[in-house]
Amino acid sequence: MYANLSFNTKALDYYHKAIALSQELNDKKSTSIIYGNIGNIYSNLAEYKKALEYIEKAIDINKELGEINKLSYNYGNLGYLYFKIFDYKKSFEFIQKSLSIQEQLGEKKIISSNLLNLGNLLIDAPDSVLLNLKFLSTQRFIKAEEYINQSLTIAKEISSPGIQIKCWEFLSKLFEKQGDYLKAYDAYKNYIILRDSVKGDEVKSKIEQKEMQYSFEKKELEYQYQQQLAEESLLKKELLLKQREQELLISNKEKDLQRLAYLKEKAEKQDKNKQLTLIQKEKQLQDIQLKSIENEKQLQEMELVNKQNELTAKNTQRNLFMAGTILMLLLAGSIFLGLYHTTKEKKKSENLLHNILPEVVANELKIFGYSKARKFNNTTVIFTDFVNFTKISQNMQPEELVSEIDYCFKAFDEIIVRSGLEKIKTMGDAYMAVSGLPIEDTNHAEKAILAAFKIIEWVNQHNKNVGKYEIRIGLNSGPVIAGIVGNKKFAYDIWGDTVNTASRMESSGAAGKINISQSTYEIIKDNDNFDFEYRGKINVKGKGEVDMYFVYLKNKEI
Repeated sequence: MYANLSFNTKALDYYHKAIALSQELNDKKSTSIIYGNIGNIYSNLAEYKKALEYIEKAIDINKELGEINKLSYNYGNLGYLYFKIFDYKKSFEFIQKSLSIQEQLGEKKIISSNLLNLGNLLIDAPDSVLLNLKFLSTQRFIKAEEYINQSLTIAKEISSPGIQIKCWEFLSKLFEKQGDYLKAYDAYKNYIILRDSVKGDEVKSKIEQKEMQYSFEKKELEYQYQQQLAEESLLKKELLLKQREQELLISNKEKDLQRLAYLKEKAEKQDKNKQLTLIQKEKQLQDIQLKSIENEKQLQEMELVNKQNELTAKNTQRNLFMAGTILMLLLAGSIFLGLYHTTKEKKKSENLLHNILPEVVANELKIFGYSKARKFNNTTVIFTDFVNFTKISQNMQPEELVSEIDYCFKAFDEIIVRSGLEKIKTMGDAYMAVSGLPIEDTNHAEKAILAAFKIIEWVNQHNKNVGKYEIRIGLNSGPVIAGIVGNKKFAYDIWGDTVNTASRMESSGAAGKINISQSTYEIIKDNDNFDFEYRGKINVKGKGEVDMYFVYLKNKEI
């Protein structure tokens, strides 16, 4: 139960209790099953060495008892674990052993899973490993596609959406490595459609899991009453949150209709205002025409009253006409000049808005008058900081200090824009940017790292002239909340633990190097453009010990 609810720590506690009982009873069959389950729990926790230890124990008992089907299942798990620790040769060996057994037993789900893992192995393994496995580098992608398509066919046959989703994801990765971006796009689109189609079922499943958990935990009330009260309260809150998520999904259509009604109302109001403006202009024109008629009438009366002054009256009429013409020209010029200045100021305002905010957010602000805060699940945050800048600045005049900071940050701005990142803000001599928003980007981690290398390269080049700066750079990947802060002198900012951890990566780094977190490493560890140096677990304020890596660029021309 705890394993199904992803409560891995509690699941391990009960599995170890079960191991003690099964060994006391000399029940080897149960012991092998529990060893396999413990191995799966450690695999979920990414503790692959411990997972290997328990899976191998299960395999030894499977061999002793002659349990071929369980042996095949554990061989497949062992192959997957060796893949995770980059031992591709052993991974291939055990997956093949599992497949050989299943060719006789015909367990389709295990066959499909093994074929999928073989395809992924052929995509990622180095050429030298593949040659030892008797695969030519020119055949690796052809064979990988064959394995994955076989897995996909079986997964569809047995209605396994989880394996199908992985098949489409790996096919997209395979086509991208081959440079066939059209096929990569189609495969990734199928991956998203299938993943999102089961999203509703996943929400329902999570609610059912919470209900199961609630019922299960109540059984232990008589033993752990005080602890259970706190857990019940938390579970109820989580259940309410999931139910609200479901209600939000259901109400999407209603919100769409409300938005359409809102836009229709605004459009009708805008059209009405245009019509009123036209009516007002027509009325003004009529008033001018009436005044003109009255002026002509007055002139005629003057001609009748004093025929002797006919010449004077004609001259007066001509002068009045010329004055009216000049007045109208002046009025037209004044209107044109006003429109010119209004348009010019509006363009300045829009340019300023786009300079402060991302284009998508600025456009939303112009159209609706506000911009909602949004959550972005896949981003990489980058922090830079000059080493010992406070000490260096003590020997600089204020004008020189501001000029130097401005010069450096303008260069950083150009690099960030060219790299497809979004600048967030500067804090003294620190600079902060983010990759993967306001438009989501699957390559957010790679783009952020390449931008960091370009910043270091620029600083090194700049030092040839000034020779006094060193810079630290830190990166972390994960979800953030992004939105506009304030309504006067507003700014676009991001929040969340991802941002705090990125700042810790920078402060825990070294001059001239790029320090990345475990989450960023997991995203780009298979990228052929980079090498990594594991730094171990480093103590970080407020977080305890954290895994860190230095990243290096293989190809200096990238």
